[in-house]
Amino acid sequence: MKKFLIALILFIIPSITHAQDVWIYSHDEIDSYIIEESIVAESDSVTVTTKDVQDGRLLRTIHWKFENVFDQWRYETSEMDGFHTTVVIEDGLSGKILRFCLDHSN
Repeated sequence: MKKFLIALILFIIPSITHAQDVWIYSHDEIDSYIIEESIVAESDSVTVTTKDVQDGRLLRTIHWKFENVFDQWRYETSEMDGFHTTVVIEDGLSGKILRFCLDHSN
């Protein structure tokens, strides 16, 4: 039984230690992090989850969905009304998140 538990722990630890949150942006004393293991990228779409942290406390998690529509990246988040998408601004938060996801997928 001990050998089984040790083997199980050794199997689980590498997957836990590989997961990380990557700082991507700061604004008004709130740090935004990409939850790296949440990135799912396909040819014309990307989904990812971010989290906002202030003073070490989790404020919220946000789910993002990016789509390339007619060579223009657009996005919607879990905080939006679900009836429209917004154009990705390259040097804004949405652009930084999308660029990271595209650079670090696959």
